[in-house]
Amino acid sequence: MSGAGNFTTGTNPDAGGVVVPADSDIQTAADLAGHTIAVNTLNNIGDITVREAVEKAGGDPSSINFVEMGFPDMPAAVTGGQVDAAWVVEPHLTRVIEAGARVVSWNWAETDPNLIISTYFTSQQYAEANPEIVASFKAALDKALTHAAENPEAAKDILDNYTDIDATIKEKMTMPKFTPEVSAADIQLHADLALKYGLVKEPVDISVLVP
Repeated sequence: MSGAGNFTTGTNPDAGGVVVPADSDIQTAADLAGHTIAVNTLNNIGDITVREAVEKAGGDPSSINFVEMGFPDMPAAVTGGQVDAAWVVEPHLTRVIEAGARVVSWNWAETDPNLIISTYFTSQQYAEANPEIVASFKAALDKALTHAAENPEAAKDILDNYTDIDATIKEKMTMPKFTPEVSAADIQLHADLALKYGLVKEPVDISVLVP
């Protein structure tokens, strides 16, 4: 059983993107080919969507060198020239843009304008043993996502309860799209990309994930 998390905005600006130093020769997603790009976790949504965006733009995704780095460290690494580019998400994306970097790829949106970014899952065993808990969690999740979609400023303000974000950065940052709807096609795209770029060796049967 699964439930939606959040989605790309599908456009510019988005809640995540690939940034380069202001004086970089890299101008487009295709130009990222052959360069070193920081991502927070190797073999995850960051590098597979960057690869897909680069390929769609006409570049060679296999020539990219990905290095693992924490999001908080990326702004300094980009502006200091430690990496050629970095895939950064909010609020660090706004931080690095404010520091002078520029976005060359909105990799989530360029992969698919309806790309799901995060999803909640539980095991079939747990769902069968605890149907009321799972149903209650799903109902609360759907209610929260609907509220966030209808009240974007409230969704942004509640971040103060869990994080310490500079008020100026929080005001400027882009939030993802919230919706309680998640489909098999949303999950299938990730399974297809995982197979395409070697994260898995065999096709994933998503029917067990989205019954």
